[in-house]
Amino acid sequence: MRAHTWLAVALTLLGAGCQKSAPAPSTRASGPGESVSAVRYALAVEATTRAGSADKRTLSLRTNRGYQVTLTRAQLSSYGAALVPCLLRPPAPRGASLLRELLLPRARAGHTDQRDPSYVAEPALEDLRIPGERALGTRSFPAARYCRVHYLAAAPDGEGAADSGEPPLTLLLEGSARDANGVVTQVHVRSALAHGRTIDLPAALGPSPSEESTLEVTFTRSLDGLLDDLELASADAKEIERGALRNLVSQMKVGVRWR
Repeated sequence: MRAHTWLAVALTLLGAGCQKSAPAPSTRASGPGESVSAVRYALAVEATTRAGSADKRTLSLRTNRGYQVTLTRAQLSSYGAALVPCLLRPPAPRGASLLRELLLPRARAGHTDQRDPSYVAEPALEDLRIPGERALGTRSFPAARYCRVHYLAAAPDGEGAADSGEPPLTLLLEGSARDANGVVTQVHVRSALAHGRTIDLPAALGPSPSEESTLEVTFTRSLDGLLDDLELASADAKEIERGALRNLVSQMKVGVRWR
């Protein structure tokens, strides 16, 4: 008998043995993580120094390398979010592989959709020049224990924005950067890369006040460090697109509360 067949038999027997154990306590009463039966995800952009008139908004920021950047277009596609059950361990932090598995449509690979019921995969195209908060989605489901939450930035499925004539993009930046000597470099970022992040639910959150409580998760992106650590005058386009997307997601603040 092949090794993988023995492994399948062993896992089957182990599962059968577990089914004979005493019933588990209420998910709300004990165990790791938090018992959640409803979740609301929201997206927020943290205000930064901006300039421009009402008819032509621009985003102005200064990088830690001394570039004064002015962006006339700044768009991000937030693909979705999902809570992570406590029994599911996150992978080593090497990109968005698990996030893509949880959130991106698996029909592309011919598999049955087996996402967690907490997932929201409704791509939202955000104008990063405009600070504020918007809803990403809400889900209700049978109570289960969750320890982490995923966020994924990725290009939406299908066509790009109707008025852009462009393919679907994760991040779009257009503008210019002026260095300390007054030399101007054009900024053009058109990235279809996916980038995600796994965040532990804070221990200070505490148990839900009631069975009807909703867990509110807000993903706040700060724009001050959007193009930090990048030599905009000499870096190639791929380096800039990866760096900008990495900065947006890695510097993201995640707020969690019961409501």
